[in-house]
Amino acid sequence: MKVYCLSGHASAPCSVVQHRQITVMLDCSLSMVPALHFLPVPVVTSERLSTCRNWNNQFMKSKVIKDINGIPFIDSMPEFRLPEMGFLDLLNLDAILISNFYCMLALPYITERCEFHGKIYATEPTLQMGKLLMEELVFYNERVSKSNSINEWKQPDIIRFLPSPLNQFGDIAAWKSIYTIKEVEACLSKVQAVRHLEKLDLFGAFNVTALSSGFCLGSSNWILESPYEKISYLSCSSIFSTHPMPLDQEALKKSDIVILTGLSQVPYANPDQLVTELCNNLAFTLKNGGNVLIPSYPTGIIYDLLECLCTFMDQSGLGNIPIYFISPVADSSLAFSNIYGEWLCNTKQDKVYLPEPPFIHADLVKTKRLQHFPNLQDGFGDVFSQPCVVFAGHPCLRIGDAVHFMEMWRNDEKSSVIFIEPDFPYEDALAPFQPLSMKAFYCPIDHRLNFNQVNKLLQDIKPQRLVLPESYVRPYDAFGRRIEHYVNASVPTHPYNKGDVLALPLKRQYEKVVISNELASQLHLSEVNNSTLIASVRGSLHVCDNKHTLEVNDSKNIVEDHNDYLCGKIAVDELLSRLSKLGMSNISSERTVAGYSIFMNSENAEDAHIMLEDDCTHVITHGNEDLRRRIRDCIVDCLTHL
Repeated sequence: MKVYCLSGHASAPCSVVQHRQITVMLDCSLSMVPALHFLPVPVVTSERLSTCRNWNNQFMKSKVIKDINGIPFIDSMPEFRLPEMGFLDLLNLDAILISNFYCMLALPYITERCEFHGKIYATEPTLQMGKLLMEELVFYNERVSKSNSINEWKQPDIIRFLPSPLNQFGDIAAWKSIYTIKEVEACLSKVQAVRHLEKLDLFGAFNVTALSSGFCLGSSNWILESPYEKISYLSCSSIFSTHPMPLDQEALKKSDIVILTGLSQVPYANPDQLVTELCNNLAFTLKNGGNVLIPSYPTGIIYDLLECLCTFMDQSGLGNIPIYFISPVADSSLAFSNIYGEWLCNTKQDKVYLPEPPFIHADLVKTKRLQHFPNLQDGFGDVFSQPCVVFAGHPCLRIGDAVHFMEMWRNDEKSSVIFIEPDFPYEDALAPFQPLSMKAFYCPIDHRLNFNQVNKLLQDIKPQRLVLPESYVRPYDAFGRRIEHYVNASVPTHPYNKGDVLALPLKRQYEKVVISNELASQLHLSEVNNSTLIASVRGSLHVCDNKHTLEVNDSKNIVEDHNDYLCGKIAVDELLSRLSKLGMSNISSERTVAGYSIFMNSENAEDAHIMLEDDCTHVITHGNEDLRRRIRDCIVDCLTHL
């Protein structure tokens, strides 16, 4: 079995498993970190951003590279990093398994720009929420007229002259702009929706099953299982009590190999404490007359936060403060979260059967406590009032409506921006907006498994082998300082980095063969003992999609072999009785480590010795061939003839 690592970031997983002539991709995440090196793209033209000075040095002068406080930014639409696919032929890819909607954003690049003809599996909520995330990215990209045509900075002979850190990225020439809405629609039409615990046949090699991972709506871990091996993919899982179905841990047990990825990016932080800190920072800002901007994705943790914040604001006397949710997919996101009741935790499901909306944001929208808008133009200006709380994208602060609010409030020392998504370092996200008067708080709410939790989980499920990113097993950092948080498993561990190919010792000794009904009807069974019947089988072996079938062979060229087949276990007492009738005398037997030893004398006083072992029998007659054949016949008579 081989595992290919295509991603350099453990929280944006993409790997490929190759086993038994089947090739399966596990997730296809899109790394958005490169977007931080681009200039923000505001909806309304910003004089400050449009008049940034060009970056000039002794090696090059560029109108595309801008200088803000000594930091270079690319004046173009943001681009993103795809999984590494140069050493893998996607034409041979049989299937793609998607674990959650955050880990599928690179899918259109694979299905629409590569020769991919395999199958794609994801749960229904993952499919629909992933579509919303893709549509939001496309909308942010297409509504602004900034061109990507100036790509001089990506030419190989110029990259080395770019200012740091741009000249340090080895894959900068492979960064890609976002796909189109047509590519999104064509891509998602190829995805087959599945349910948790539904078994899917993957070309006869594996039964593939999705399990609840507890991370977000519809999120899954995957099991690839055959009668002889079991591979588990453990990605982006959580044991915290949020809105999704809880983690299905039991089904992960007895795995030959567990592929682990997607652990918390802030393992030292407690999500509940960070939510409390978020609420306190929000209340502090609002009570001082300031506004709060929360850059966020349009789905995921935002559903839980809306409930927590509204309850807290009511208790703090801030119930009259409006909450705005601005995204081109805000309406669809809120609607989908309420219609997927069967994918929610038990507490939320109980509300569905009352019937009540599982989330309180349905009531918040009705009372206009929460107001959502697709953009800043369609009615938002008519109701906008301050102070307020605004949820807006994108968390990287390079595209989306969050850029407009950053420009509007950056000089307001009463206002605050609170970062809740752990995907982007907040100092880098804020860099093009410096100097900044508004307050910035970092409350990265990441309820995925931390290292302590995953160590305990691994002790419970007891895999035979563990495959995981190399960064998860480092007990020391680059400076030799001991790291408290890392995976410490008591099983053989196989760490990997981007571009690595691991060869794992998962070899099958047997294949399952099905006998056709016609051939089975021709078998002649012989009884070995009271509980076992056996028969010799002759047929033609047919193999298709890893399924082996033994059928009647109609070929007339087969030469029939009428030799007897012997089977069974030699009964020592019966053998001693037959030897005695043969005329052997002074027969004695003794138990040995390997089986039995039998000593005897023939009528001619010649010694003989028989050694019976589990897998062989030795007859020693000191050159007397006639005696050896007579003893052999006695042994054969003790066996079953087929």
